[in-house]
Amino acid sequence: MMRRRSSLVLATVALLLGSVVGAAPGEARRAPVDPAFTVPVAKLAAALDCPKFSHPRRDPVLLVHGTGQTGQQNWGWNYVPALAAAGYDACVVTLPAASWGDVQVATEYVAYAVQKLHRLTGRDVDTIGHSQGTLEQRGSVKWWASVRRITDDEILLSGPGHGTLTATGICVARLCPAAAWQMAKGSDFVTALNAGDETPGDVDVTSIYSLVDDLVQPAATAALDGAANVLLQDVCPLRIVHHGGSLWDSLTWELALDALRHDGPADVDRLARGACGRLVMPDAVDPLINDAGVYANGVATLAKAKFVDSEPAVTLARARRNR
Repeated sequence: MMRRRSSLVLATVALLLGSVVGAAPGEARRAPVDPAFTVPVAKLAAALDCPKFSHPRRDPVLLVHGTGQTGQQNWGWNYVPALAAAGYDACVVTLPAASWGDVQVATEYVAYAVQKLHRLTGRDVDTIGHSQGTLEQRGSVKWWASVRRITDDEILLSGPGHGTLTATGICVARLCPAAAWQMAKGSDFVTALNAGDETPGDVDVTSIYSLVDDLVQPAATAALDGAANVLLQDVCPLRIVHHGGSLWDSLTWELALDALRHDGPADVDRLARGACGRLVMPDAVDPLINDAGVYANGVATLAKAKFVDSEPAVTLARARRNR
């Protein structure tokens, strides 16, 4: 990884300087401490679904779903078979309350899953998230130092990185699910997530997004400081990729796979010839039917979601400061 190698050099220089200058007793900076899980470990473990690991020389991939879905509804018909065919072991995590609850609680599931995959395989972990799932990916890296150290690639598909106007609209009546409050532009959660370094640590971050995304707007909300930000229409100007379409779009897939296969984030210059002419990613099953199902799941689960009259307090950032 390019970022990891460069930071290793910086760390070595810092260590050498520290040995020369020295530090007074009590001045050494304490290593960051992970927030404690508030969800029982048994529940965190039960949410993770993995195949038999059969590719020991490649990092395992954790797939994080979007709002209103389960792990299999989001990924079972597209990235799970495609990654298996490409030679990767891919696990899915299913977040609680169909991801309509507190994003911070859902983030615990992702943090635990990354730690678990690392323990099972002894390797760093790559993560791919869609929509709200990108917030849980980023939160796990930002607030869990242990996750930050063992995450290699962080690939974000259609992420509401700085909040989306769609969530703002859902909450216009001042009563909406917790996750909608947190995904709205200017929310306390989004502000905390983006405070300081938007891509902390040595993680290679690729954010792939579409100008015509129907749910994540403005499109530029997905772009993060320190990430390889790829607007699909910059690569293929006439490409139409809606929010659910990023789950089966061939160009999105090729960029994600490029990030997995190389040091550093995705690089559009490495795309194979004819990338703009390919529409559907390989191994996707009934993409239009399953795409429609993603929207239907979102509507159905929203009707059952718990509505609250204000955004949940940002506790993860406070937990890191107080430990």
